[in-house]
Amino acid sequence: MADRNVLIVDDEAPILSALARVARRAGYRALLFTDGEEALEALDAQGLELAGAIVDHNMPTLDGLELARALKARTPSLRILMLSGGIPGAEVVAAKEEGLLWGYAEKPWELDWMRRALRALVEGDPPPAV
Repeated sequence: MADRNVLIVDDEAPILSALARVARRAGYRALLFTDGEEALEALDAQGLELAGAIVDHNMPTLDGLELARALKARTPSLRILMLSGGIPGAEVVAAKEEGLLWGYAEKPWELDWMRRALRALVEGDPPPAV
């Protein structure tokens, strides 16, 4: 069921685990991956539809912007929240302005904010204020 599948891709296990808990407690099916290429292969193989995606910016093999572009090529309406350990660079700001990204958040994020952000991501609402 597309409205329950949330893709979460982050190469840091503690972050991935925390996001999975947030998603599951909110009633979503968390599709977890530590690598963007693995995520794309699994989505293609399983034919899964997504309600939203949360991706890390800095990952080996396929960075978050490359992954976001690939996801949007498959599903142009997909809302994607990008996470990063630093201040967004010009390429991330441009990606958000052109509609590639639904939102952007710096790590560490507040748990309550992430709960609200996940709900807004899936519902199609604007990102909550930080």
